[in-house]
Amino acid sequence: MACLFRGIFILIAFSLSSSGQTSDLTITPFSQTSLYPGSDINGLQIAQASNGNYILITESRQELIPRQYGYTAMDWGRIIDNNLPASWKDNPANNPDNERHTGNYLVTANNILGQEVMGVIDKSGNVIIPLVHSNLSNPAEETTGYRIATVRAKDADGQDVERQGVIAPNGKWVIRPIYDSLGPPNADGTRRTWAVQPWPTNNVEILDVSPGPTYTNTFETVTKQTSTSLYPGYDTNGLSIATHNGFQKTVLRNSSGAIIPPQYGFNSVVQALITDSNLPVRTDYIFPNNNDWPRAWSPTNQKHTGEYLATATTLTGKNVMGVLDGGGGVIVPFSYDNLRDPAEENTGYRVATVTNKDGQQRQGVMDPHAPWYTWVIPPYFDYLETADADGNRRFVMTRTGFAPGGITASGSISLEQYRTERPPIHPTGT
Repeated sequence: MACLFRGIFILIAFSLSSSGQTSDLTITPFSQTSLYPGSDINGLQIAQASNGNYILITESRQELIPRQYGYTAMDWGRIIDNNLPASWKDNPANNPDNERHTGNYLVTANNILGQEVMGVIDKSGNVIIPLVHSNLSNPAEETTGYRIATVRAKDADGQDVERQGVIAPNGKWVIRPIYDSLGPPNADGTRRTWAVQPWPTNNVEILDVSPGPTYTNTFETVTKQTSTSLYPGYDTNGLSIATHNGFQKTVLRNSSGAIIPPQYGFNSVVQALITDSNLPVRTDYIFPNNNDWPRAWSPTNQKHTGEYLATATTLTGKNVMGVLDGGGGVIVPFSYDNLRDPAEENTGYRVATVTNKDGQQRQGVMDPHAPWYTWVIPPYFDYLETADADGNRRFVMTRTGFAPGGITASGSISLEQYRTERPPIHPTGT
């Protein structure tokens, strides 16, 4: 409503005002080498008045928008046009060479809540797309003039979020703003909302290999494959790992969308693996287009646990690692410098690296399915090897007075491998 009144005020002010020529205006130069035809097609100029507001003026400095009703920012409306004259496109100075002025202008103002909002005005200053959007893409899309519009909204939990849709030049929604992110259209008009990571393969690009039939995802049909190189050939939870193009965060998603809000996503997410020396033999498989497909799983002794290793950055700027379950829940807290992957065979244990209070990295062994911060072997060691077939493992402790030693499956230390003395704190707590 506030934006509607704003447009009305502009029209009323224009009809009653005769501003005439002024001298206290700062003219915004038109981008003569990146926006066809090299000048404003309406013969107008964008100027900043002495009160800081941006307005439209004629070449004779007549204010078409009274400065008291100006905007906090203004730019020329652009549109993609790949059919501009050859004389323009062949000039290397014109960069980009496929954008032209629409004749309209993108404007920004502050609403009554103090939020920046964007809209579009025409050459007379009339509002044609109301100022209610937190962002409007510029340039507009070729032929249609559509723009991706971002609006503020509330999610199901009442949290402030942003949603994107597609808006026409007349201000009507073409695609309602219900999506976390929308990309530009493909040649056939479809749009991609996510950059989906392929299931680990032998350098074969797969968009989505979760189980199930082909599905339609935001006006785009996603054709899914059924077999890849990592056992069992698909995500056991029917999920994909995807990076949100707007927030640049990585999350888990199913065919209906993200199961983790993208603004709360992670720096990275990968399938958590576990060693398994008894994988079933892989049957022969011919990949589409008659390309021979690998005859063995790769790796030959690892499989997906159904969980995911994720990394994030703390408020202090430290990169940490944790583990997510198939529902996106945190089952291992984000407090580790590193978690070794794959997990150890049979037990699922992982060697975990942490930084102690002295800023030194130490390694221990943790069970991802035990209560949080429960150590199988506390992190007192400079290095721990993966357990052998009997559950024993070698360690390195480089602090004064110690040499490489060993830890048995029961957790006891082979003390004879130390040089002179016991460690100050026994890893078993005794």
